[in-house]
Amino acid sequence: MVCYNEFMKITGIIAEFNPFHNGHKYLMTQAREKTGCDFLVVAMSGDFTQRGAPAIVDKSIRTTCALTYGADLVIQLPVIASTASAATFAITGVKLLHQVGVDTIAFGCETDNCELLSYIADIFMEEPDAFRASLNKSLRMGRNFPVARGYALADYLDSITPSFDKEEVLSAIREPNNILAIEYIKAIRLLHLDMNLCPVKREGTHHHDKKPAGEFFSATGMRHSIIAGDYSVLEYAPKDARILMEHHLKNYAPVCKNSFTGALQYKLIVEKEKGLSHFADGSDALSNRIYRHLDEYVNPSQFIALLKSRDYTYTRLSRFLMHVLLNITTDDLQTFCKDYGTYVRILGFKKEAASLFSNATLPVITGVKDADPSLLTHDLMARELYRGACEKKAADSTLKNDYQQTMIIF
Repeated sequence: MVCYNEFMKITGIIAEFNPFHNGHKYLMTQAREKTGCDFLVVAMSGDFTQRGAPAIVDKSIRTTCALTYGADLVIQLPVIASTASAATFAITGVKLLHQVGVDTIAFGCETDNCELLSYIADIFMEEPDAFRASLNKSLRMGRNFPVARGYALADYLDSITPSFDKEEVLSAIREPNNILAIEYIKAIRLLHLDMNLCPVKREGTHHHDKKPAGEFFSATGMRHSIIAGDYSVLEYAPKDARILMEHHLKNYAPVCKNSFTGALQYKLIVEKEKGLSHFADGSDALSNRIYRHLDEYVNPSQFIALLKSRDYTYTRLSRFLMHVLLNITTDDLQTFCKDYGTYVRILGFKKEAASLFSNATLPVITGVKDADPSLLTHDLMARELYRGACEKKAADSTLKNDYQQTMIIF
């Protein structure tokens, strides 16, 4: 393992901070306290996120929030990973954190029972014959993968004497943060890394709650309110983060799926002759379904809701249409997944943490001007699309492109 110092403890978090709120501050505080780490590193999504949506506020704001409330170093997940499945998202984050010497992965979850999460990860990785047979059967019935996997796990637990209560196991995989936690565990094992785990049990609201609980409000609920024009929910962010986001939102409208209404419609039209099956997560059936309904397109949110079915979840459709918009093909994704990241891109750091990335074996990008542009093709395009969709409220506001944006140094 590459380490800053063999006596240093370095903890990593994979995050989106979309937007940054009290729960994220709590996660970082708990990660530091539980691990006693000397440095805390965050691998963060850039302009686009794992749910197939743009980040609601700019990555420079989210980087500054992270550094203000506990992070020593923030690196960016490549857009191919940040918009991919949970597995690719997790493996890439774990690999990049390992590059800067991280020895412990901390994560928020609905259960902090590491043994339980590891037990489920073992089943998903090993795929015993009975589990695999049940999964294939469930998929043939037309269930989407997450649902099919849940049924397969239930059937498998019925066939053995489980190490944990069946209902406890099934309950664990219904929660989104637990699912990501399981993927982090799988990623560590797939990459054969010697890393520790630090689960931090979620406090207050659930992942998708639209109402606050005490000082906590879910990122989902906050995004919903901000997009609707209710910025009062920023009170559920720590003070300095709130000030940063309020200032940003005075100058720029929040970015959401519908910020790309015209761009996505244009892309779907120009790809019609060729079809969409060559884009990541695509298929002929999905391409045909989209073009059967294209005349009914109003905006991305409406169109995704229209296309949603038993076979196609809202999240899968969101992710696929984002791949179309960003021109991420199946070949691009497969090439990326051969090594899960070929560079470490620094968004910001504290001066005392500069040595963390000096020993990385991958190229370290501290400024796009000096980087090999072939490494950043999709990230640069994603940034330009994001900037184009970010509606300015003030005439003198200019969201910087990746060539203009410098690292944030504390």
